[in-house]
Amino acid sequence: MRQLASTNRSEMLSIAHSCYVKASECETEEREEEWLHHYMLGKIAEKMGKHPRVYLDHYKQVCVCVCVRHRERERERKRERQREREIERYRER
Repeated sequence: MRQLASTNRSEMLSIAHSCYVKASECETEEREEEWLHHYMLGKIAEKMGKHPRVYLDHYKQVCVCVCVRHRERERERKRERQREREIERYRER
């Protein structure tokens, strides 16, 4: 029974890995969930007993994706604030 559970676990992790790899290939231009794919691939690699470099590379990629997205959102907020200031200046005239 234990061997069956171990086999099922390995199969399920392998299937999950394949699904997340395919999902990351299908992602749109925005790549909103790229960080999530790397996070899940890291968790799967960790559970599969892969070398730490494999899952740590995925976790590192999560940090990169989150930082990039944060910077993009901050730029969007700055542009929005700038537009609001310009509208206020225009109204004051």
